[in-house]
Amino acid sequence: MSPATRMDAAMVAYTKWIIRWRWLVLALTLVGAAVGLYGFRYFTLNDDYRVFFREEDPRLQALEAVQDTYTNDDNILFVVTAQKGEVFEQRVLEAVGFLTEQSWELPFAIRVDSLTNYQYSWAEDDDINIDALIPDPSTMTESDFAKAKQIALAEPMLVNRLVKPGSAVTGVNVAMQLPEDRKGVEGQCVRAAKELIAKTEAQFPEVKIGMTGLIPLNNSFLEATKQDLRTLIPVMLFIIILSMAYLLQSFSLMIVTVAVISLSAACAVGMTCFLGYEISGPMVPAPLMILTLAVADSIHILVTLVFHMRHGHSKEAALVESMRLNIQPVFLTSLTTCFGFLSMNLIAIPPIAMMGNMTAFGITLAFMLSVAFLPAFVAVLPVRLRGKVGVSVRQPFIEHLAGWVIRYRRSLLWGFVIVSILTGVFIPRIPINNQFIEYFNKDIPIRRDTEYAMEHLTGIYTLTYNLEAADSGGVSEPEYLERLDAFSQWMLQQKGVVHVSSFSDVMKRLNKNMHGDDPAMFTTPDSRELAAQYLLLYEMSLPQGLDLNTQVNIDKSATRVVVTTENLRSEQLLELGLKGEAWLAENTPEYMHSQPLGPGVLFAYIARTMIHSMLVSTPMALILVSISLLIALRSIKFGLLSLIPNLMPLAMGFGIWGVMQRDMNFSMSSITAMGIGIVVDETVHFLSKYLRARREKGLGVEDAVRYAYSSVGKAMWVTTFVLVAGFSVMNLSSFQYSQNLGLLTGMVIVFAFACDLIFLPALLLYTDVKDRAGSKTLEEMLDEDEAMFQDA
Repeated sequence: MSPATRMDAAMVAYTKWIIRWRWLVLALTLVGAAVGLYGFRYFTLNDDYRVFFREEDPRLQALEAVQDTYTNDDNILFVVTAQKGEVFEQRVLEAVGFLTEQSWELPFAIRVDSLTNYQYSWAEDDDINIDALIPDPSTMTESDFAKAKQIALAEPMLVNRLVKPGSAVTGVNVAMQLPEDRKGVEGQCVRAAKELIAKTEAQFPEVKIGMTGLIPLNNSFLEATKQDLRTLIPVMLFIIILSMAYLLQSFSLMIVTVAVISLSAACAVGMTCFLGYEISGPMVPAPLMILTLAVADSIHILVTLVFHMRHGHSKEAALVESMRLNIQPVFLTSLTTCFGFLSMNLIAIPPIAMMGNMTAFGITLAFMLSVAFLPAFVAVLPVRLRGKVGVSVRQPFIEHLAGWVIRYRRSLLWGFVIVSILTGVFIPRIPINNQFIEYFNKDIPIRRDTEYAMEHLTGIYTLTYNLEAADSGGVSEPEYLERLDAFSQWMLQQKGVVHVSSFSDVMKRLNKNMHGDDPAMFTTPDSRELAAQYLLLYEMSLPQGLDLNTQVNIDKSATRVVVTTENLRSEQLLELGLKGEAWLAENTPEYMHSQPLGPGVLFAYIARTMIHSMLVSTPMALILVSISLLIALRSIKFGLLSLIPNLMPLAMGFGIWGVMQRDMNFSMSSITAMGIGIVVDETVHFLSKYLRARREKGLGVEDAVRYAYSSVGKAMWVTTFVLVAGFSVMNLSSFQYSQNLGLLTGMVIVFAFACDLIFLPALLLYTDVKDRAGSKTLEEMLDEDEAMFQDA
């Protein structure tokens, strides 16, 4: 007995055992599902942007060390727009003053910076005075406002940070010190901020207030994740129900399919939570992909079941035959899909790797349910089919397509090769970008307010440099201050830089103040002792909460330079940061050398990490899938041939993406590895039916192709529709990266369907040319099967 025959016999015996003990199988399945669903009690959403990076990431550790040294970067920036006129008008500045004072009452607020409380210093005789730039707008005159405007627009610490020349917009920045356990905290801060905005706008209708900053950004990740979970999964389930109702035309079988895919997705998420993992935005596509991919197993098993029932088999006999015919391709497609998703662990982006693991686990559950729970459930439920049973059901379109491909095999074969090459050459044109604000749709408030702030006030992307001095108190050393100022001025001259926050600006202003406000003395002090005295005097004059901790560390041995940029693309931001690092290496002592840090830098590095990860994960997925196909198909020739229609869709999809000049962000680092696992499914089903017709049925090449079309053609159509619909649903996501993932993967699946339904048969007809002696025709085989069905 051949291995194939032994496997068929074992599958027949197994299915009969499942049918006999169906109630026990259903009970055990429900108990297992209950265990998996129990994990939802540990369901937690993580809204911190740090989730995108590994804890041991040296750049993340360096950034957190800097944030621990200076004031934390967690903030809310209120963007205040004068409805009419300009910022320096009484009612507008009264609104800014009110917002400033009230912001101190926000949860976890430790510092508030605005035009009204900016600590302006000036000389008076031999004294230095320090006071709020606009202490009480209600008592100021027109000349006072004009003077305040002149001062503000000449102050480097304010221009392009809290005020912008020619713009009717100003900002109120609230720094916050959040607790270590952030669960629910950022949402609390954002809700309080929204209440304050509503209160301020009601009292001062002269202004319109928006909100941006790291805290609203993190909270938007959380809210968008919740929104996706509430909307995308129900939409996908609705599409699947409609598809199954059309394909199977049986309410019972539709219920079976929905039960299999729902349990697969729900238990995968539940077990992930049970194991202690938190759910973040990039993981949202996982349950959707499980629903989408898991349905393929059910479709192929149930379509074959319906096919044989319509040809006269009893439900039990048809179920046994369907399991016998489909167990190998269903197992193989599940295995190769899991390989594709598991290879995402080689991608150095934790939530992407976790998404791959969750999806792979869900696909595994779907396979187990499809070969145990599904036949048991079908055996229990009454299955009634519409139309006549016991007569051959023709598929005119599929038959016509098969004949067309057979007739024009050569032209179709080379046509696909040429198209894949012509589109593939555009792959290098794909731009790499990871601007984290563009992870959101344009209609999401955080993106809308942030882009408005970048256009009318300041940037949100920053580069942070921690410049150490030679010793404690060394920030007052003239040489240190000169180099610090030189670096700051050099940075200001770089393209894309809108503001530089540097301690040297404070010291230059103090030096000018102590010399009678002589503009010529707007330079760094030439004596360490003098600089230290200036610094001490200034700090003693500052009100509580407005000290220099944002720029100078406690023992005065280091300062922080923060460079704010325009809306630079991630690679441009990274290049600017590395240029700054190179300048420091060439022009300062070694102790002042520093690497660029900041959330924008971390996300920019993801782009480079993404490319490196793809170079590892994609070959690994390809190798694992190739080995599986070679073993399962028991043929090196067909195993290697199957790789061609699996690689061509990826070349076409990415090529079209390059033609469209769409950005590639971090989410797309998973597409090649994941895509290989997905697109191989239909190839496996078509090839397995083709080889079964050749080896088991004894058909010739053309008739084997026709048999494969008749066996899986309809299922391939519906599976492709469900897959494309499932990934298209991601375009309803609030996340741009989920939309990109859905759009590109949907394109790849469409191209894969075309390759499997047209190119693969043409390739088989072109390469598998030797017919065995005495090969049957398809008509002869169908006559034999019909006689067998009648005997049964």
